[in-house]
Amino acid sequence: MAMTFLCLSDEHGAESAAVRWFVSNEYLPWKERDAEGKVLPNQEWQHPDPSTLRYTEVQGEGAPNVFPNLIEIIEKNDRKAPNSHIRVIHEGALEISAGRLQSWKEKIAEDEAWRDAEQRREMDIENEKRAPVYEYCSRCDGEREACKNPKHRGNRKCMTCCGGVGNRDLRHCMNCLDLPYRELREKALGAPIVYAGEE
Repeated sequence: MAMTFLCLSDEHGAESAAVRWFVSNEYLPWKERDAEGKVLPNQEWQHPDPSTLRYTEVQGEGAPNVFPNLIEIIEKNDRKAPNSHIRVIHEGALEISAGRLQSWKEKIAEDEAWRDAEQRREMDIENEKRAPVYEYCSRCDGEREACKNPKHRGNRKCMTCCGGVGNRDLRHCMNCLDLPYRELREKALGAPIVYAGEE
């Protein structure tokens, strides 16, 4: 988890003036990757556009106890971020905060709603993995459940022809169960091994 702090001082921006601190901790940082998905070297963690985030006052009602401790660390560091997971914004902070502030009660409610939505999304993905799909099988001359393994061997994916259901959660056929070991045996033999249904 990363966070952005907005440091709002008085209208004159005096460094000695009392400030109000606002925080956004609703995102994960990232690093740029190459075409193969490898992280590019010599990078600090990247943060999203601050004008797209929501901010909550550090000392606001219902605020977690951890933030005052972080502010103390930032203050001791000349109001600069102590590491690249934390971003501190001074210039333009007031403009960024316009229309982006919320109470801790609102934030907690939104966070809970987001977690609920994520749980539903993950459940939908799991249900989709477990859901059977059907295709026409010319050998069986009818609709049959099809293997969902993307590495399935052969054009015929019919579960009936390929040994039945091997993995009930992922809906893979029996022929696909030992595919990694079959590939090792093929490498040793120097020839492909073809199972029934894959002809």
